[in-house]
Amino acid sequence: MRQLSSAVPVPFDCPSPQASRQRATKSTKAASSHHTFSQERASYLRVRSFTSKFIMSSNEDKGTVSLGAEYLYTWEAELEEPIIVPNGPSGTRAVVKIAEDTGKVYGPALNGRVVGPSSDWILIGTDGTVSLDVRVLIQTEDEQIIYQKINGRAVRDGDNPSNSTIQSGSTYETSSGKYQYLNKKVVTGLGRKTGNKIKIMYYDVQGTGED
Repeated sequence: MRQLSSAVPVPFDCPSPQASRQRATKSTKAASSHHTFSQERASYLRVRSFTSKFIMSSNEDKGTVSLGAEYLYTWEAELEEPIIVPNGPSGTRAVVKIAEDTGKVYGPALNGRVVGPSSDWILIGTDGTVSLDVRVLIQTEDEQIIYQKINGRAVRDGDNPSNSTIQSGSTYETSSGKYQYLNKKVVTGLGRKTGNKIKIMYYDVQGTGED
């Protein structure tokens, strides 16, 4: 199975646990290098698509699924200091407001700014999992309002927990005819948080199946 994430599975046919670890280490380093969301890479990111195929199997049949992803836009903002609600029944809640006049979106599909109230209601589970629950209002450059709901995960850097890698899915609500197509989509977001700054690139992922 070919995956679209940066995680690289350890092959099942490795001859020994030691060889498995060595091969997994090399593959993970290569994948990490390839999927670094640096400022330099983002500067020349444009609309693009790619196709990946993998095999779906069951007891009855097998098929091929083609996945394509198109870059839509980039979302940037700065975050205020969190308000902490510690040790709740589900873990620790951190409520983080998006700093006023710092949020912006830009790209071929969407351009505008983030307006208030917009915040992330982060939940840090008892096992350390960081779950994102973001509610955002976007005002487009043509004065339309779009509500964006983001759910996802943030994986903190081991050497600096104030930085993290973000994977998320977004849904939208709007009455604007120009942007109503977003109401029917779940858009994939991939990005980074560095200190109090966050930058996420959003993609429309679609798939087609073949027998």
